[in-house]
Amino acid sequence: MAAQNAKSVRIGPISLLTLISVLLLAVLAMLCVTTSNAADAMSRRQSASVTGTYELESCGQAALAGIDEHLKGATGNASTAAADIEAVGSSIAADAVATCKDKNLTVDISAQDADIVLTVSDSDGHRLDARVTVSDNLTHSITQWKVTSTHESEQQGLWSGNGSSN
Repeated sequence: MAAQNAKSVRIGPISLLTLISVLLLAVLAMLCVTTSNAADAMSRRQSASVTGTYELESCGQAALAGIDEHLKGATGNASTAAADIEAVGSSIAADAVATCKDKNLTVDISAQDADIVLTVSDSDGHRLDARVTVSDNLTHSITQWKVTSTHESEQQGLWSGNGSSN
């Protein structure tokens, strides 16, 4: 008699379909959360990179303004004006760093004939290389303005595609 009172639970097609749907929705929810976290981390990294690039550009423009200011009072030809700017390059560099938010930037100013080479770098491996050409009428033009990034790469033994691991 006790065996007849116990009812067994039957899993029908609708219950099975509901169970599969719930499992799929749970997997999709986990994928959405994981993707959202990855996108957030990527956007934060990109924001930091763009902010660093803007800081390099800002410091480079401040140094360029100092070079321009010293060229206004220069005399002689282009090579002597560039050499004069190299002589006061450390003060131009110090003034440029003082105007920037990031005080860990390094500014180097050197002269090569009638060209002034300006390099702004930070501790993260980002670097601005600029070249200013001084003409004989003591005006200048920017012939190079390039932001680059160097990263230390670790060899990780990833698959190289030829069947062997490096």
